Amino acid sequence: MERGGLYFPLGNATPTGDRGPTGPPTSKRAISPQRLDVPLTVLPGVGRVLAGRFAALGIHCLRDLLLYLPFRHEPPSRLCSVSALRVGEAATIRVRVRSCSVRPSRRRNLRILEALLGDDSGTVLAVWYNQAYLEDVFAARPELLVRGVITHRAGPPRFIVQSHEVLSGGEEGLHTLGLVPVYPATGEVSVRLIRSTVAKAREFTVHLVDPLPARLVAKRRYPSRCEAVMASHFPRNESDALAARRRLAFEELLLLQLALLQRRARQKRSRVRPLPPPGDLCARFLASLPFQPTPAQRRVMAEIDSDLMASRPMLRLLQGDVGSGKTLVAVYALLRAVEAGGQAALMAPTEVLVDQHALRLSQALSPLGLGVGTLKSSMTAGERRAVTGRLAAGELQLVVGTHALIQSGVHFADLRAAVVDEQHRFGVRQRDALGGEANGRPHVLHMTATPIPRTLCLTLYGDLDLSVLDELPPGRTPVRTFWFHLCAKRRLGSSCVSVWMRVSRRVWCARSLKRALPLTKLLLRLCTPNSPPVNLAAIEWACFTGICPPPRSVRPWRILPRVGPKCWSPPQ
Repeated sequence: MERGGLYFPLGNATPTGDRGPTGPPTSKRAISPQRLDVPLTVLPGVGRVLAGRFAALGIHCLRDLLLYLPFRHEPPSRLCSVSALRVGEAATIRVRVRSCSVRPSRRRNLRILEALLGDDSGTVLAVWYNQAYLEDVFAARPELLVRGVITHRAGPPRFIVQSHEVLSGGEEGLHTLGLVPVYPATGEVSVRLIRSTVAKAREFTVHLVDPLPARLVAKRRYPSRCEAVMASHFPRNESDALAARRRLAFEELLLLQLALLQRRARQKRSRVRPLPPPGDLCARFLASLPFQPTPAQRRVMAEIDSDLMASRPMLRLLQGDVGSGKTLVAVYALLRAVEAGGQAALMAPTEVLVDQHALRLSQALSPLGLGVGTLKSSMTAGERRAVTGRLAAGELQLVVGTHALIQSGVHFADLRAAVVDEQHRFGVRQRDALGGEANGRPHVLHMTATPIPRTLCLTLYGDLDLSVLDELPPGRTPVRTFWFHLCAKRRLGSSCVSVWMRVSRRVWCARSLKRALPLTKLLLRLCTPNSPPVNLAAIEWACFTGICPPPRSVRPWRILPRVGPKCWSPPQ
């Protein structure tokens, strides 16, 4: 099927042909939002079995169905006669079936339905693939609306059908004319079925309550909510679809901002015990560092101190590139809670990252007399009971863990500060569970290395204060990004070899084998998309022995330079 049409991320674009008015019926019935909460079985042709299949898509009532918006739309096609068809141009024809038959093809499990379709201007041979069941449907010689593209190869011209519709006096042109909506579907609920069911429920859009004030809608010249929803499914033209998209997008963002403001207001009403100013423990930790914190780190530490000494809980997002020193700031925030006599926790998304944090914290804090505990799902029941018991008794002041920290049975005696690393890897409720009311609402610091534009941060993280580490510590090697363009005129193998040669030299010279291996795998997968599978075991062996081999798919071997004490040859 030809791709195209309008792609709207919020799912609102849908040009259609002349299907009549797209808005709700102009009756004077009172709006009754309760009518949208009834099950789908009130619609004709929808029984319990079909309603259960819709439930798998999250559609349980009429409201869910009407707000299940399409993610794109097929582009409109020209409605013409058979004689006006042009090769390679998408078109829709209104024809009647003259004859049809099913024939096998050279490919296994592929059956082709060929039907002779005609109107007053002529006939054309139409082709359907793997739809042999239509032979029984076409036995009555019905009238069709057929959408597709005519091709001219060996033999007579053929009309390759993309979609069709049997005309029976119902929703004519729903699946073929104008901008046809395309919905997320499953094997049991097809796009065609969703489209037909939404068309049956269009009269219920009048009961959709508009959350926007009428004054605001009129000022911004937006359509009403019911009109916007119907224009999202079945608009008359592209301008209607765009207007509907803008209106629903504005509504979605406005409601999100209002929800964030409400959440922020609730958080400000919460009260916590303020922490005292930084003491001897933090001073000794900063003095033990073999380097001086950057001005950006000191600025963020000052912002954190200001939050910790307030009576409302800290909710701050720390953003910084890899290597900017986020971990140092996080450790400082944890120590502020520990030296105040409370407990601190650091939650990471993976056990590997937990082990890494625990090792680094132990090395940095053991001279200060602090121990670090870990809590992971892979621990045995006895190890888990020992750690949770020490947390509940207040004997363990600092713990690093995964999602196990927020599972049932984990209780802190006095959790005063929590740090969430790689916060985008956790859900909203998972992040909030560590700082929930049950644990006394501690100060929470979220960390991320993902660059977030300020406007997006204010939109999605409007309930958090933002701190940015905008400089790297001195002596850090700057990150360099290389773009390899695989020119169509060059052989793919030679392009892969050039990439491989550069990676090999970097691995051999820098000996950064542990970090270079994932990059090597990624480059191989990106640069050899159509090549045979790469022997990654040989690559791992070569990386750890200091010799970096090329992928097996790259030939010839002789053009590779020496990258180690001897040239690499494929393992026997």
